[in-house]
Amino acid sequence: MVEKQNYLYEKIFNFIKRKIEAGEYAPGQQVPSEKELCSLFNVSTITAVRALIELERAKYIVRRKGSGSFVSSTDEINISREDTNFGEKMIALIVPFDTKEGKMFECVRGISSYLKDKDYYLTIHNSQSDFKIEEQLLYKMQKSNVRGVILYPLVTSQNVEVLNVMNANRYPIVTIDKYYDGVPISAVVADNFRGGYLAAEEHINNGHKRIAFVTDARINDKSSLRDRHHGYCQALVDHGISIDPELIVCWDNDYFKVIEKAAGSQEEIFKQVHEKVVLELKEKNVTAFCVSHDHLALRLMNLCSELGINIPDDLAIVGFDNIPMLNYMTPALTTIEQDFYSIGYTSAEILMDQIEGKNRLYTKEIIPVKFIEGESSCRKNMAKSS
Repeated sequence: MVEKQNYLYEKIFNFIKRKIEAGEYAPGQQVPSEKELCSLFNVSTITAVRALIELERAKYIVRRKGSGSFVSSTDEINISREDTNFGEKMIALIVPFDTKEGKMFECVRGISSYLKDKDYYLTIHNSQSDFKIEEQLLYKMQKSNVRGVILYPLVTSQNVEVLNVMNANRYPIVTIDKYYDGVPISAVVADNFRGGYLAAEEHINNGHKRIAFVTDARINDKSSLRDRHHGYCQALVDHGISIDPELIVCWDNDYFKVIEKAAGSQEEIFKQVHEKVVLELKEKNVTAFCVSHDHLALRLMNLCSELGINIPDDLAIVGFDNIPMLNYMTPALTTIEQDFYSIGYTSAEILMDQIEGKNRLYTKEIIPVKFIEGESSCRKNMAKSS
């Protein structure tokens, strides 16, 4: 009888776990109650409660007295084979932020979609935008029973040492979003060069010549930024426009030092930095921005509205990513869409080939991007005349 009870609670555990990993139960969503599980699986209350306790211990759910059980936020899902002890095969996804942000959940869905027929399960780890935590997680995965890692690097100028070790040890690993120059590790990335080119070309086709490339991170730190910047530069050259280094704006700690004595919250200080960037570029007769990602583009658009700068008549903006919140913005942001689902699916496919010994050769898969026309890049008078 004990063996029967153990088998049944594990069955419930795996049922709910698979639904969470496949995205059928989203973060914050309530899972079936003890009573519903008893009816669904024809088990005792003790068995249903045991399954929920184990799911909470594995950080898949949060149990709230009087309310029920709810799916944890994805950065809390941090489970290994040792935790479950059910003999499951695991791969790890390491990301620098909560997978609810942007379209990252689409990437998770792509990975899970490929793994569901492979008898492998996904564990998600949040490096919290800290390359030291990222390094610790990479070392930890090698020492655990995790069979391979899909890494979304914070930057590609850090943690080269641990990646060299993993590569030398032939530990299965694939990076997504960015690739490492000089480290032969497979990667799946969007066609960032093409995206940067399309963004700049949109402005050029609308008659702009003073076009700025704006990013809130160091271009040298991220392969994705380098490729987008390269595409921007190539588009200008191909259309006979000189590249002005003063219109390539990258801010980080150096920019913050200018106003580090400013009073106010972090949000207020960020706003001052953004305002400084916008006003300085407007003084240089800039009429269009190619912005490195949509979150930054939206912050700049909101600021322009406060400053009385009309989008797109006074300043045209193109973003990058096509994040979900764009559906609620006015004017609609013109952007470059990444296919996050395909990035996730392809990365899982490459990693499984490594794990199964089918292919250990270094490869870089480039996933096509798509131009999404909005209202933030074409001047109204041009739209009427076209």
